[in-house]
Amino acid sequence: MNIAMICSHFYPYIGGVENHVMNLSKGLEKKGCTIDIFTSRYDLNLKSEEILSKNITVYRSFQLCTPLNNPILPFLLLDLYSKKKYDILHTHDHYFFGSNVAAIYKFFKETPFVLTHHTFPITYDGLSNIIQKIYDTTLTRYTFKKVNKIIALTNLAKNYIRSYVDDDKIYVIPNGVDCTRYHPKINSENFKIRYNIDKSEINLLFVGRMIPRKGLQFLIKALYILNQHFPIKLIAVGSGPHLTILKKLIEYYNLEDKVLFTGKINEEMLMQAYSLCDILVIPSLLGEVLPITLLEGMAMGKPIVASRVGGITEVLKFGKLGLSVHPGDVEELIKAITLLIENSEIAKNFGTNARKAVEDKYNWTDIARQTLKCYTSSLGY
Repeated sequence: MNIAMICSHFYPYIGGVENHVMNLSKGLEKKGCTIDIFTSRYDLNLKSEEILSKNITVYRSFQLCTPLNNPILPFLLLDLYSKKKYDILHTHDHYFFGSNVAAIYKFFKETPFVLTHHTFPITYDGLSNIIQKIYDTTLTRYTFKKVNKIIALTNLAKNYIRSYVDDDKIYVIPNGVDCTRYHPKINSENFKIRYNIDKSEINLLFVGRMIPRKGLQFLIKALYILNQHFPIKLIAVGSGPHLTILKKLIEYYNLEDKVLFTGKINEEMLMQAYSLCDILVIPSLLGEVLPITLLEGMAMGKPIVASRVGGITEVLKFGKLGLSVHPGDVEELIKAITLLIENSEIAKNFGTNARKAVEDKYNWTDIARQTLKCYTSSLGY
């Protein structure tokens, strides 16, 4: 089966969707599929064509601009036409120009079109909010009308998608993580040495973009109180436009020696950061369908404190695999983190149970099998 996998960004850009596309493509390749990944050439130093393996090739298309972080690729339709005949078009996220192009491609070529829904609507201010509402009432509805199947990562996402399409178009297939790479026995010594980490301290870990909706500002406020009771440090992995404001907040609370910003790091160092930390904290305010950070932390066997947003609560099972808190509630963050610090056995059990859940439900072999079943249904088999 020839599959055109279409996403806004791809490696070396690292993010949840990018990891999803890479691992899904590898899983589908093992099942005999050929995958061409179409994405943006966001950096002109990147090759326009790159062979990743025998049956996976990346094609990077010229990027005109990126309104609301949405790459506009004017030649994407031509790129799709110029390669091979595809059995399936699979796009990732409806808030992406490429999904609109896939809908147009299907109109002319009648190629079955599958879309994975990765992001809930995000509330913007001013003009951005108006643009998103216009987009949702026009292009989103047009794209959802053209899809053969939509993959929802959680049941909560399925309920949202129901406002656009009938139930028979929706498959619930979760995000996943590579359990052979992400596991509790990873050696973190290189990360510890590079960043001079003191293991006698309790190390909290945040992984994500430095933007307001990721909620790091509330974790910093919680850290101010926690620091008065425990030897503690926060490791923040990622970058983004909110970084300067976050650093000013840290200065205000006199926490300069208690917060480490690593910036963007490669996957090997990221796995070591997970391995080294004592607690993973995901303080997001909104927009999370099923964050890959959550699954990576679970695969590493770490106790997790996360906001009750999107599909997070669905995965954590209301306290069976980790602790959930009300988004933006500093007091709840403090209480949850304190509970794990003071009850090591509870923290250990959370990590053990989370690892088992990932192995059972969120492995890429099973996800690729389910996705292939979705493809064959789209083809009418």
